[in-house]
Amino acid sequence: MKSEELVTEFLDWTRTQQIKTHPQLSLTSNNNEQGYTIKLLEQNELTIIPEDTTVASIPKQACLSHRTSTRLPQDIDLDRVPISHQPIIRLTVHLLHELSLSSRSKWYPYLNLITHPPDPILIHLRIEEQAEIEAWIRGTEIERLIAQNRILSLSQLRAIYEGLALSQSWEEFVKGYTIVSSRAFQIDNYHSLGLVPIADLYDHSDQPDVQLVSQDLVCDQCGSIGECVHDNPCIGLVNQKDEYLDTVELVSIHPLIGSSKPTIVYNTYGNLSNSRLMTEYGFMIQGNQYDRLYFNNTEIVDLEDDQALKTTFQALIKAGLFTSNDDETDQTLVGDVDEDSDGASLYLDSHARLSPLLWLATVFKTYDDDQHQTPSIEYISTLFELQSSSLVNLDRPCTSSEHHLSRISGLVHTLCEHKLSLYCLPNKSIDELLTIKDEIMDSINGGTGIDEISLGLAIEYNCSERVLLETCIEIWDQFRSF
Repeated sequence: MKSEELVTEFLDWTRTQQIKTHPQLSLTSNNNEQGYTIKLLEQNELTIIPEDTTVASIPKQACLSHRTSTRLPQDIDLDRVPISHQPIIRLTVHLLHELSLSSRSKWYPYLNLITHPPDPILIHLRIEEQAEIEAWIRGTEIERLIAQNRILSLSQLRAIYEGLALSQSWEEFVKGYTIVSSRAFQIDNYHSLGLVPIADLYDHSDQPDVQLVSQDLVCDQCGSIGECVHDNPCIGLVNQKDEYLDTVELVSIHPLIGSSKPTIVYNTYGNLSNSRLMTEYGFMIQGNQYDRLYFNNTEIVDLEDDQALKTTFQALIKAGLFTSNDDETDQTLVGDVDEDSDGASLYLDSHARLSPLLWLATVFKTYDDDQHQTPSIEYISTLFELQSSSLVNLDRPCTSSEHHLSRISGLVHTLCEHKLSLYCLPNKSIDELLTIKDEIMDSINGGTGIDEISLGLAIEYNCSERVLLETCIEIWDQFRSF
C-alpha cells in the first residue's frame, strides 16, 4: 500500500475513534524518505493558531497501552525485568500481540502506518554486532547510560526476550521494542506508557511548538478521572464518565503562524539530551540545549563525604550567586541553577559551561590558603565576580585571586583533556573525524546500509561531545596566563 493510502486509511480510522485534529494541521508523507510529518498549512484567513490552543485531542481509549490491549496484562511475567524497564517491555509485548492480529486489531490502520517506515537505528543495540560502534561510544554519555543500566544492552534485551517465552521471533521483538522506545509517551498512572496516535507523528525538537498534556492523576486501578468505587466503596459504579471525555491533548506552546508554504510543527518527547535521543529515538539534534557531559564525582571531589562543599553550595544558591539576571548566558563560564536543571551534579552544559557545583568543586580543589581550610562565601563570591569581569575585559588590573583562577583553568583543562583521551582516535581533529564519517556515508552511494548509517551516527555523536569539551578548554585557557 502506498504512503498516501496509508495516511488516508489512518485518518479515516481516527474519526471512528473520536480523535480530533486542528483543521490547519495536515499529516503528510515525506517524499524523500519513508516517514510522516505534521505540518501547518500555508497562510490563509485563519493564519494564527493562538497559544494554549488544543491542536489534537486523543481519547485515552484510542491509545494502545497494556490497559487497552486485548491481551490481558497478567499474561506477562515481568519479574526478571528490571523495574525501570518493565513499562517498555510490557508495552512491547502488547504491541506484538496487536500486530499478530493484523486487520482484526482495533489499531490496525494506525499500526499499519507506523510500521511502514524503516525502524529508527538505536545505536546501543548495534554495539555488540558492530565492534566499531563500541569504539566510537567509548567514554561518551551513551557508554555511561549503559554502565548505569539506564538503557538496555542488546544482550540484556535478548535475555529478557528468552525469559518471556513469546511466540514472536527475536527479530519481531526487537522491532516492537524499537517502535515502543521511539514512539511511546507516559499517559497517566493507570495506562502508564502508551502509543498515542497522532502525537507520535510529530517531529521532535528541543524547541517545540506543541506539547502533550494529560490528566495523569487518575485512579490507578480503573483510570477514572473522578471519584470512583476504589476511592469510596459506597459510590458504586453509577455516573461513570464517558470514556471519550478523558483525553490526551496536544497544546500549542506559542502562537503557530502560517507562512507561504506548509511548515513542520514540532512536538517534544521531553528535555532529553542527545545521548537519550540517540538511544531511545534513533536521532540527535544539532546544538541540543539539553546536552550534558557528566564527570565522575571521584575525578574531582567525593560529593558524599565533602559536607563543607555541599553546605557552601546551598549557601551560594540561597545568596543567588548562580542565578542570571540577563539573557547573555552564552557569555558566562558557569551555568544557572534553576528548578529544571540537575544542579547537584558535575557536568558541562550545552554551552560548554561548568555546572554550578562543578565550578565550586574546582574552586575547592584548587584553593590554597594555609590559614583557612575552605574558602569563605565572601571569597567565592568575589572570585565569581572577578571571573565574569575578566571574561569581558582581560586587561583589567590583576589581583591575587587571579592566580586562583589560573589554577581553576588548569584543572578544567586537565579534566576535559582526560575525557577527550577516552574517546576513539583522540588525536584526530573533529574535521578529520567528520571526513571519516563522510567517506563511510559516500561508500553506500545514498543507499540504506544499516552498518554504515549506524557507524556514521556514532561518529557524529562522538564529535558533538568533543565540540563541547574543546570549547570549554578554549574558554578557560584564557585564564591560564594569570
